[in-house]
Amino acid sequence: MNRPDGIVTPPTQELQAAQDMINNGQSEQALSRLGNQSGGEFLEHRWRDYLSGTAYFTAKDLEKGFGLLNGCYEKIKSRPESTSEELRLAGLCLKKMGWYYRKAKDYTKAFTYHSYRLHYALDTGSPLEVHDALISLDVDAYFMKEGALSERILKQSIRFGEQVADKKLRVMALGTSFNNLGGTLYGNKKFAEAESAILQSLKHWQSYEDLAGTKENRVVWAYFGIGDVYENWAKHLK
Repeated sequence: MNRPDGIVTPPTQELQAAQDMINNGQSEQALSRLGNQSGGEFLEHRWRDYLSGTAYFTAKDLEKGFGLLNGCYEKIKSRPESTSEELRLAGLCLKKMGWYYRKAKDYTKAFTYHSYRLHYALDTGSPLEVHDALISLDVDAYFMKEGALSERILKQSIRFGEQVADKKLRVMALGTSFNNLGGTLYGNKKFAEAESAILQSLKHWQSYEDLAGTKENRVVWAYFGIGDVYENWAKHLK
């Protein structure tokens, strides 16, 4: 199938401006801006619900945020002929709702919501959205102490990370997958494989910093990951 690129984005400049405010920690301003918007097609209304829910999450009003996100998802799901853009938005709602349950330490329920998110991403999403969904599942599996499951998920995420068209986003996705895989593999006592994975992570983070700069300290953290693998391998050999 011909997949879209990137992560789905708001359909109007006004909605994009609200998302930018949320990303910059300006949740109250975003809610005010969203409250002043009206009209538009079905998709615009659902984006307002999604962004408002996300803003309430950022503002620590989790219950109100969850209600808006769940309402957004249910309205899209019950629509007889939803568009691919609507279904991709439904996937974003599921990701946030999964995060809600993870924060509540209900990791099984978080995994369920993120599994639904993966279903939508596989059906209508981009390789980056599929990768993102798999990383969410990996984090849930980690908290569930399901190392074998985490390993399978991460190896699948690498396949989709390799399909991301944008080079910066691709090496970021692969850096994340290999980093997490290194940690999972040494937790599973597969130290030689863990070494290979974490060195792959370092390579991708070096490529990422060549493109994006060093302010995120990705390479520094990669070296910490390498140290963790060797430290745990040494302890295992004692």
